[in-house]
Amino acid sequence: IGYNYRMSNLLAALGRAQLSRLDAMIERRRARRLRYRELFSGVPGVTMFGEPSGADGQGCARDNFWLTSVLVDAGTAGFTAEDLRLALAGADIEARPLWKPMHLQPVFAGARTYVDGTSERLFRSGLSLPSGSSLSEDDEDRVFGTIRTFLEGR
Repeated sequence: IGYNYRMSNLLAALGRAQLSRLDAMIERRRARRLRYRELFSGVPGVTMFGEPSGADGQGCARDNFWLTSVLVDAGTAGFTAEDLRLALAGADIEARPLWKPMHLQPVFAGARTYVDGTSERLFRSGLSLPSGSSLSEDDEDRVFGTIRTFLEGR
């Protein structure tokens, strides 16, 4: 069960070279999250993960903005995370549900679990939006335009 994600020397060298760009990449992702936050700010039933400054109030920890996700309360929003994902997919834009809980993975089907429903709720209501630091301005505008059109149609 599992995978070997050991890093080769070549990949380590590439990663080390990219560290010089890390701050700029994080800033692009942070700016994109703030733009998403603004887009969804007036939408009842939609909340975002992450505090916009990146501070989480836990000492020196800081958000790396690796993933920008929303939670959709379908009863309040009038649509589901899956509805939004399908609208994006219809425009050839990939968005993904939050991670499938480990106890729902086929390999762990018979394993003992200790759950309270939280992971299932997050999986069902969460959607990770396009947020990579290499997303072009044109692509970003297309994503936001598609979401805006979807929200206006609700």
